Amino acid sequence: MIRIKRNTQKGITLVTLSIAIIIMMIITSTLIYHTTTGNKVKALNNMYYDITKIKDKVSMYYINYHTIPVVETPYENISHIQAINPNDNEVYYVIDLEALENMNLNYGQDYKQYQLNPSGSLTNLYIINQRSHSVYYVQGIQFDNKTYYTIPEEYTKLEDHTLPTMPEIYMISGTKSKRGFYVGEVVLNITPGIDKMSGVNRTTYKIIKDGQPSEEIELDESQTITLKENANYEVIAYTYDNEQNMSQSKKITFSIQEDYLELYFKKGEYWVEDTNIYAYLWSQTEDKVDEYKAWPGEKMTLVSGTQDIYSMVIPARYEDGLVVFNKRTSSSANSRYYNSKRR
Repeated sequence: MIRIKRNTQKGITLVTLSIAIIIMMIITSTLIYHTTTGNKVKALNNMYYDITKIKDKVSMYYINYHTIPVVETPYENISHIQAINPNDNEVYYVIDLEALENMNLNYGQDYKQYQLNPSGSLTNLYIINQRSHSVYYVQGIQFDNKTYYTIPEEYTKLEDHTLPTMPEIYMISGTKSKRGFYVGEVVLNITPGIDKMSGVNRTTYKIIKDGQPSEEIELDESQTITLKENANYEVIAYTYDNEQNMSQSKKITFSIQEDYLELYFKKGEYWVEDTNIYAYLWSQTEDKVDEYKAWPGEKMTLVSGTQDIYSMVIPARYEDGLVVFNKRTSSSANSRYYNSKRR
């Protein structure tokens, strides 16, 4: 008789194996989910870190220079950003990261390429709004089925009724005479005022020349004005914010005039009989001769109370020039050079 031997060794049933596989799948998917979520949280925090650092640096830059550090060409790929902050205007710029010190950021690497070729197709950029100074990461960070472009805030529409601070006017070059007026060219610098609410929109000025006012002129990027003509001047500057509030005016007054010297000549022994004394005057540089008047020059006047001293008034620009005293008919071998004396 054949005996059948029963296998009593324990093993894993199909049901148990199936359950184990399901449990392993659940654990693996959970690990993958948590790893992905962790990476997204890190990316979001990296963007928050960048924006916080940029805003701090931009604030310091604005305090020092009264403007924001941006690439000149406005950034136009903004349809997904415009609605975030109701205090934004329609103008956004790529932030000039090179103008800010110690900026080691996680994102924004398209900045240098944008400098070379401004394009809205570049999105790995940080941009700033002209009015609110809000900072955004154009590409955004996706998290929990939402894309974040900046640090979440509760924005309230601001009503700006405050005035910007007054602009400042400085005289950065000009030669002032002892009599109080300026001689020759005068260069002014106008520094725009500051507005911490809606932001500065523009700074303008008027030039009142001998009582005649100019139109209001918008200050350009050089922030300088050069005036040359002889006149009495009053320069008035204003700063406007983005709500069109106008600052109090800043004013500077001065005059530009031609300064003069008095030139003297004392007759010597060879000039005793001569009463018509002329002075031929000129100045000379390497490439130019500036003649005051054509030969024989200008007739000098006898100084009251004397018999042999003559004088004449000449422009101060000839102070270091040369002079030939003569009798009009011809230059004299006895003509001499004399230093001028300022009036």
